[in-house]
Amino acid sequence: MGQIIKLYNTWEKAKQVFVKPSLRVYFGKWSKDPNLPVWRRGALVYICSRKKLSSYCHTVNNSVMIKTGVRSYLHNNKECFLDCYEWVPEHALPRGLRRGDYVWNHNIRKKLRKWHLDWLPPIIELPIWTRFHIINFDLGWKTKYDSVRYEFPPQFTIAAFGLSLSLTLHSPKSDKYGCDDHYWEAILNYIYKNKSGSLKETIELSGIWTTYKGDDKISYFAVRPDYITAPYKEEYYAAVSDIKCQQERAIL
Repeated sequence: MGQIIKLYNTWEKAKQVFVKPSLRVYFGKWSKDPNLPVWRRGALVYICSRKKLSSYCHTVNNSVMIKTGVRSYLHNNKECFLDCYEWVPEHALPRGLRRGDYVWNHNIRKKLRKWHLDWLPPIIELPIWTRFHIINFDLGWKTKYDSVRYEFPPQFTIAAFGLSLSLTLHSPKSDKYGCDDHYWEAILNYIYKNKSGSLKETIELSGIWTTYKGDDKISYFAVRPDYITAPYKEEYYAAVSDIKCQQERAIL
C-alpha cells in the first residue's frame, strides 16, 4: 500500500528531524472538494478530433480591433503620436454562443446542414458523474530564483459519480504561525538544499518571516519549533540562538 499511495514519500526522507504531518480526509461532492484542481466540470467529448480543432473547427471571435483615436505623448521633449485601438463587437452570435466557443467551420457546417445535422455541436459536455479520476501525488513544489517553493500538499483522491474521497497531508497546526508553505519548504530545504546536513543551515535557508498583529510587527523563523522532533529540539534552539547572535553582531 505504501508503494501505491505516495502521501508520505517526501516526509519519509526527513522523518528523523521533522514531525509527522497531519492527515485530512474529505468525502462529499466533487464540486466542494478543496483538494481538487480547477477542472471541476463534466467530461468533454470532441466530435471533431482534438488534434484537428484548428482545421475542422474554428473558435468564435465576435470582436474586431478598430482604430478609436490618436493619443499624443512626449518623448525626449518631442511630441509623438500613438494610434489607439479597441476591441468592439463585430456581430451578434447565434444560439447564445460566446466568444471562445468552438463551432464547425463553414464547409463542415454546410455538409451537416445538408443531412439536417447542423444542430450537432463540435464539443459536448457530459454530466460530472461521468468522470472518473485517481489522483496520487507526492508533494508538489518547484524551484524559483534558486529557492524551493511549495505548490500543493501530498494527495490521494478518488473521484467518481460526482463524489470524491481525498486524503491530504498538511503541516502541524499547533503553532499559531504554522502553515503548509513553511512546513513543506523547510523539509525541502533540509532534503535538497542543505549541504552541511545541519539543522541550522535549513533554518537559514527557510528564512525569517514577518506578520502583523494590529500595528505590532512580529518576525519569526519559518522553521517553527513545532515542526521539529524531540531529539532535535536542543539542536534547533541552539541554532536559532546562534543565528540571532550573528544578526545582532551584524547590526552592531
